[in-house]
Amino acid sequence: MPLLERTPTPHWQAAPHVVETLDELAQDHDLALLTGNPEPVARARMRRLGLDRFFAAGTGAFGCEAEQRADLVDLARRRAGDPRLSELVLVGDTPRDIEGAHEAGIRAIAVTTGEYERAELAGAEHVLGALSELPNALR
Repeated sequence: MPLLERTPTPHWQAAPHVVETLDELAQDHDLALLTGNPEPVARARMRRLGLDRFFAAGTGAFGCEAEQRADLVDLARRRAGDPRLSELVLVGDTPRDIEGAHEAGIRAIAVTTGEYERAELAGAEHVLGALSELPNALR
């Protein structure tokens, strides 16, 4: 068994209502995982949280592939078949996520579920208090 599979991860917690939110989003949107974490860690986290079914293998982009968020956006976009930039939205919880989205030419939606406050995420087109607000923000 790989070390990552044996690593205790009780601190990994999903946002409230994340499964229902992703189920709703997946009906009308293609979802991809874009994170600064290495792919094995990100995929393991999604498996442990029961969210892996929303993020197909071969999609998204990971911190082990590029350091800059804008480069990750470009990589995820190519893997998704190069959709128009106007169709893409990056959802994140850090100022770095917002900056990377804008550098890549796409919109950013911030969620205050991480360590950053609303004021620190104010550069996003929308700042949400909970991930469950995302479907309404995309309408």
